[in-house]
Amino acid sequence: MRRMRMCRNVITAVVVSFMLCNLGAGVRADEGEVSQITATQTDAEQIETEEQIEDDESINDEDAVKQNETVDDLDEEYIINDTQGDNMSSQSVENLNMINQAPADWYKDYEYELADGKIILTKYIGTNMDVFVPKSATIGGVVYSTDIKVRYEESEYTPGDYEYLSIWCLGEANDECIDSITFEDGFVLPEDSSGLFSKCWHIKNINMQNVDTSKVKNMSYMFNWCKDITSLDLSAFDTSSVIDMNNMFNSCQSLENLDISTFDTGKVTNMSNMFSSIYKIPNLNLSHFDTGNVTDMSFMFAFSRFNSIDVSSFNTSKVINMS
Repeated sequence: MRRMRMCRNVITAVVVSFMLCNLGAGVRADEGEVSQITATQTDAEQIETEEQIEDDESINDEDAVKQNETVDDLDEEYIINDTQGDNMSSQSVENLNMINQAPADWYKDYEYELADGKIILTKYIGTNMDVFVPKSATIGGVVYSTDIKVRYEESEYTPGDYEYLSIWCLGEANDECIDSITFEDGFVLPEDSSGLFSKCWHIKNINMQNVDTSKVKNMSYMFNWCKDITSLDLSAFDTSSVIDMNNMFNSCQSLENLDISTFDTGKVTNMSNMFSSIYKIPNLNLSHFDTGNVTDMSFMFAFSRFNSIDVSSFNTSKVINMS
């Protein structure tokens, strides 16, 4: 009896031990599965994180490329604008420098008249051969806008007859004149600008890129006998009101470059001697000229040495004198 109880106890202990072993194994198995699941989740999260990082890096790379492209575009735009600025503002910078250098009493280099709020220049009596002309002068606390008076001299060939003589011709001799002239930006040329530089034989540079010529009606003899000047850029001229251009470039014997590409000649009636005695310009393109109102073309190209002249657009229906 006692032996049977001992056997049962032994069997029970064995069963309990076996169950405990199986339970421990099950727990260890569950822990292994949990660990495996956890490891799998961790690996998946890591992969997802890496993919997210790669996506973020890709997005950042794309953004960086776009930013670089934007910067490049801005740099290119800046370069273009800066280049245009250099081209377009060089004259303005030069003008500003001259304004800063011009003395407040610059007008004392001229004989002048004061009338109707204007200082009217009649003759240059200064000693500086490189002249800058401001668009206004302050005298006695009053601001006067600058104007220029047409000047004449009695003809040495025909007594009693008068010819244009620029106010910047010094004395009465044709060979005495200034070397260069620049006008302040926005300077308004007078309605009658005839003979403005007439007989300035030895003037080398006339800078009029930013003058206002919109009110000018008479440009006759404007550059007459400027025989030493080699280049004239008149591309900024507004000639829409001009009626008279006779002798405008007469005897500009050294002139090689002449930019009149923007000239509006729709109101011009007189072009006589306009391009006479020009020796060094090989080809003259006047295909844009409107000559519908011109009545006088006499000696328009007399004594000049052009290889070719394009007058393909000329309307001569109103021309009376073509001698």
